[in-house]
Amino acid sequence: MMLVVLGALFCSASAFAPGAAPARMAVGRPAAAAVTMEADVKPVIIGVAADSGCGKSTFMRRLTAIFGGESKLLDIGRETNTLVSDMTTVICLDDYHKWDRTGRKSNPEWPDGITALHKDCQKWDKMAADVLDLKAGKTVDKPIYNHIT
Repeated sequence: MMLVVLGALFCSASAFAPGAAPARMAVGRPAAAAVTMEADVKPVIIGVAADSGCGKSTFMRRLTAIFGGESKLLDIGRETNTLVSDMTTVICLDDYHKWDRTGRKSNPEWPDGITALHKDCQKWDKMAADVLDLKAGKTVDKPIYNHIT
């Protein structure tokens, strides 16, 4: 059996829920998802990177469907881009933002604000560690960015 981990980098809220309300995440209390796999599974990592709103999420949903199994968004009671199935898990860079929208606007390090796409707005080390751990067959607690509240 093989698990495919799909990584979508630089996702934007505009690509997910048309007409969705502006999103904020409770500071310091992000949701998380445990991503795990069978001990004998050797995962394949596929990375997808592109500009915001260009169709990465649509592409990821279609790519996930190719591998079979029932594909659905992780049920955490709110909007999420964490797509899971029997064979795949999508990891989105949005989930590794350091700050929510309010935090980006009121951050003393960035008095004029900082965009979600800025390189300093990401938890690159956490994402890299999670991907390496998944590739090694380990379970990770992946944060889930809240695009709604």
